[in-house]
Parts: sequence; structure tokens; C-alpha cells
Amino acid sequence: MVDADIFSKKVSPTLGNVAPHYLMNIFEAETAPYIVKGFFDRNPTIDQCTFVFQYVNPDDYGNNATYPMVSFDFTRALYQKVNWPRFNEDNLRKIAPNFKGDAHFGALLNDETFPALMMLKSNE
Repeated sequence: MVDADIFSKKVSPTLGNVAPHYLMNIFEAETAPYIVKGFFDRNPTIDQCTFVFQYVNPDDYGNNATYPMVSFDFTRALYQKVNWPRFNEDNLRKIAPNFKGDAHFGALLNDETFPALMMLKSNE
């Protein structure tokens, strides 16, 4: 992710262990608009879609389990209204109908935000 310029060079491998949900949230926020645009670009006959972001992590027994992050709806009419070259990806949460963040993921994110910011600050 660092090499692809999704994360800055301040992101260390240790941060992935300390704040994985924080990093997943950044990744989702950065990539979701491109996924929405790409989906509607490639599927001109589809008028609406529900997008669901999830992640896979081991459960208490070591088996893979799927956990929700966010979900939202998007329509072709909304897709056509967006000026994609100038679109601020932070606004997706504002304009996407039925945007919902999972409460448990949100709690984990809140728990990790301060330690993540402190680690990023120490990597300056």
C-alpha cells in the first residue's frame, strides 16, 4: 500500500499490527469512490447497486470470519451527477444513500485512532 501511494511512507509495518482497522478504514475511504465509478463505467445497464465493504480476520478459533465495515447504495443518476475528476472522496459518505458504518467496526476504529496517530507522528 505504501509502494502504491495509498499510504504515506510514514506507515510502518508495526502500524498494521497496532491499528489494522484504522488502516482498513483509510483504504476503504480512498478506494470506494473508484470502485463505484468503475462499477458504473463497466456496467451501463445497471441503474443501482448496494456496495458492502467487509474484511476477513481469524475468529477466536483461528478460522476465517467475515466482518462488516460499511455499506451504502448508489444509483446511476447519482453517478452521473458526480464530477468524478474533481470529486472529494470524503464526500462519498455524505452523498451515498443509506451509508451505514458497522457499530462494532466503528468502536474498533475509535480504539485504534489515537495510537495510530501517535505512531504516525513518531514516524515523522
